[in-house]
Amino acid sequence: MDERSPPYLDPLNLRHGNSEESIMRTAMRWLKLGLLMSTPFFGTEPSSVSAQDASTPQPVALTLLPMDAFYDPPQNVNAAPGTLLRSEPLTDRVLPSGSQAWRIQYTTTMPDGSPAVAVATVLASATTLDTPMPVIAWDHGTIGLVQRCMPSLTTIPFAAIPAVQQAVEEQWVVVAPDYQPDANGIHPFLVGEGEARSTLDAVRAAHQLPDLTLDPKTVLWGHSQGGHAALWTAMLAPNYAPDVTLAGAVAIAPAADLRGLLEMHGEDAIASGIGALLVTAYGAFLYSLAKVSLAIVLGIGPIFVLLTMFETTKRFFDAWLGQALNAVFS
Repeated sequence: MDERSPPYLDPLNLRHGNSEESIMRTAMRWLKLGLLMSTPFFGTEPSSVSAQDASTPQPVALTLLPMDAFYDPPQNVNAAPGTLLRSEPLTDRVLPSGSQAWRIQYTTTMPDGSPAVAVATVLASATTLDTPMPVIAWDHGTIGLVQRCMPSLTTIPFAAIPAVQQAVEEQWVVVAPDYQPDANGIHPFLVGEGEARSTLDAVRAAHQLPDLTLDPKTVLWGHSQGGHAALWTAMLAPNYAPDVTLAGAVAIAPAADLRGLLEMHGEDAIASGIGALLVTAYGAFLYSLAKVSLAIVLGIGPIFVLLTMFETTKRFFDAWLGQALNAVFS
């Protein structure tokens, strides 16, 4: 995270002619359009619920918090994907005005189909409607690779979401997954299946919170890495989670053209950072980490490592996911 920049500007954001403000306005228009399909038009009387404790000292800086026992996975993960394992209110975070929030731990699956556990945060108005509230599944941009870097462990977990105050005021519930870690705590950076399953199962788990009544329709929204995740989530939802009804998907500056992204940045620091994250995440989730580690130990340059990684990933997609997905890397 770079505290010198606005929190929604991450290293993967593409250079383009339009301003960030213009992109966000356009994205919000599409987001509203999707939510209109699931938001009731008749008036309802809100019922009060307890919000964040006003007496709790509020942190003012965007900092990382230490991991606690909440993140410990159970010894055995036997529950179906999307099962809520535990939840607790967030009483020590900075939240949008008039809101309440929780962090949740839930079951999901790795890209290879093995069971896993992930964490997400859920944001809602401090007053809830008598009718089901529409859901925004927010996929975050690049902020790190391991669990201790994820939004649920920051003092301002929803800082990177554009127009988040408006979402609260419109009675939209935001479900924001951290994405699933592997056994070593590595998150699926630009690994579409991992990001998508984490997102869909977070929405499923949020529906099990006793304090909220959620509409079955969901809008996907993400920026940069999160835009990539939102597109993958929309693609996988019909088969992986047919019970999650998608009303639309909004991808802001998605990190979809990886080769073009790296070529655009050349040999600058952003390209090096992206390369390090990709090598680590793809090594953990897509193919043998030993091959990547050996290349690095032998001193092979990062560009060669990335090209080798792309070719290996391309063969993986050719063999397992089909030529349609191969267009991402061509």
